Amino acid sequence: ALDAALPLLRPALEPRMLQVLESPDETSIRKAVAAHALGRMGSTSAVPELTVWAWSDDFQVASWSANALGMIADPQAIPRLEELAFHPRPEIRWNAVQGLGRNTTDAAVGALGRIVLGLPADEDDLRPRAPTPAEGAAPQQVRTAVDLLRG
Repeated sequence: ALDAALPLLRPALEPRMLQVLESPDETSIRKAVAAHALGRMGSTSAVPELTVWAWSDDFQVASWSANALGMIADPQAIPRLEELAFHPRPEIRWNAVQGLGRNTTDAAVGALGRIVLGLPADEDDLRPRAPTPAEGAAPQQVRTAVDLLRG
């Protein structure tokens, strides 16, 4: 229910979620929840920051940021997802390809075609090794989301 409401709450929540993602003082779990919220909101303003975090060494934030980019139906997200399809971590590659697959634009289809043609013939490592953010939030992440929304 909260996920469905996030796009409607975007004007009120987007600045706070961007602030959480950008702050060096925030925890990984709070950044991951903020990334997810920004993705569900369809925050085009968050695309540059989500891209930075998708390449981060912090796997939790990187995974959620890559997944969030795939939720944002904006042309500027497509080249970033295409680049992430070649990320060293297979989970991030999986999130990027899934995100492109959710997008039905010609640009996304073209990106998927280039990815397929650019991968080595023996590449079979696009499957996730761990549950992805799209499979649901853990209880701690739900509590963190509620805390973030409270301010």
